[in-house]
Amino acid sequence: MLLLLILYVYGVIFTSLFKDLYADGYLDEDYFSRLDYTLFTLFQIMLMDDWATITKQVMVVYPWAWLIFILYILTTTFLVLNLAVGVISSAVADVNYEEIESQVMRASSSIGDRNDITIGKLESKIDDLTIIIEKLVQQQNQSTESLYTLNDDSF
Repeated sequence: MLLLLILYVYGVIFTSLFKDLYADGYLDEDYFSRLDYTLFTLFQIMLMDDWATITKQVMVVYPWAWLIFILYILTTTFLVLNLAVGVISSAVADVNYEEIESQVMRASSSIGDRNDITIGKLESKIDDLTIIIEKLVQQQNQSTESLYTLNDDSF
């Protein structure tokens, strides 16, 4: 969207500045007489196709025109380059994200399976410990009763 806005703004500027050059015989082709011709020419320049020839023909009449052409080229080329880098980066990030997500899913499923086994073992050990504690409590109660019995017998 930003690129279209830049293209349109520069198209209006270039058309208003250079529209009479073809009619006056300074250009080989009609690059700037209408907005649609100008937009096509600017698209061609943005792609770096024969931009130097067009610029040199315009500079015959307007020696300062190189500045506008260079500003346009820098703006659009960096914008298009950043868009391309952004698209590539986004695609690589998506691929990496999907790969990482699949690895996490595989790892969590194997951990989940191991956790189920580990939880089962822990529950079994807790049950065993509960039985041992109950036995110890019974033995302690028996020992306490025996001590009371011995204590009562000694008096």
